[in-house]
Amino acid sequence: QGRISARSSTEGWQATVRWVRDGDRHDIDLWGPLGRGHVRLMQDRFGARLRDANNQTYWAATSQQLLFDTTGWRLPLDGLNYWVLGLPVPDTPGTQALDRSGRLKSLDQLGWQVRFLRYRRHGGYEFPSKLFIRRQVNGTDAQPLDEGDSHGPLLEVRLVIERWSPVP
Repeated sequence: QGRISARSSTEGWQATVRWVRDGDRHDIDLWGPLGRGHVRLMQDRFGARLRDANNQTYWAATSQQLLFDTTGWRLPLDGLNYWVLGLPVPDTPGTQALDRSGRLKSLDQLGWQVRFLRYRRHGGYEFPSKLFIRRQVNGTDAQPLDEGDSHGPLLEVRLVIERWSPVP
């Protein structure tokens, strides 16, 4: 549970976020993003669904694609799945730097530059509690912008994780 904000060269938004992970299932609740009230993004092995504040439901193969299709925002949800744990995406090229404790300090992967600004101990492990993520636009593994990506080449995401809770 925490807060997320995203900023492009033309606009930005912020939201309270609750992300529940249970095996292959992910439920991401966002309160206050894009003036839309509460949005729930769900992904499981069958695909992704988004339910908006008006209780309308949308579907796509992945939550990352669904969020882009419905809001125009390209967030690195596929990478965040690992980055929030302080891990690089497995079997995916990237460059990384470690801090003195052997934790990820920075990571360039999937066309994103990830900076791990703070860690917090939970249940005997240290997890990132503050991440700054920026889309690479001139790097060699930058993702091309899709036509209709109205938010331009600059995208910065800030994620502050305030609380970790085990899934019951």
